[in-house]
Amino acid sequence: MMKKQNQSIHQSLDQIRARGAWDFVSNAQQQLSDKNFKNYVSLVKKFPAMINNNGLGQALAFIYSKTNFDQMNPEAVLFENLQSWLTEKDHFDSISHYSPPYPQQQKSGHQTEKDYLLTCIMTNSSKIYLRATIESLALLDKLRNFASGKLKQGEQHGKKEDEK
Repeated sequence: MMKKQNQSIHQSLDQIRARGAWDFVSNAQQQLSDKNFKNYVSLVKKFPAMINNNGLGQALAFIYSKTNFDQMNPEAVLFENLQSWLTEKDHFDSISHYSPPYPQQQKSGHQTEKDYLLTCIMTNSSKIYLRATIESLALLDKLRNFASGKLKQGEQHGKKEDEK
């Protein structure tokens, strides 16, 4: 099948963001309890304001301080969503000339999987930091829409169950 000649890069990237956000939200809904999923949705809604007010690094540092990677709380799930999106090339395989702001390179001995994104933010240029901020906000817009939709759908399904 031939690719359409007029398909823009932005349209493709936006579709990839939507697919990634859908996967992240679906996984969050499966990993978290109903209460924690509601908290995840709330966090996803307010996180863009945290980024705009404090910067990406500070906002990520805040949720990192609240993470519990052993028991996957909403902060840990959102942190992992953003870290995956901003560092893993796998999401962008269909766009060969695009890569995430902080593509994973060989990690030094002191870095752990969990703090890789924060290390990248502290050690890279402000130009890359700005790109990561813009990409984070674009992904969060998709996350917010899908998470809110899944929450409403779950609440409606729960009400139907209660009525029986």
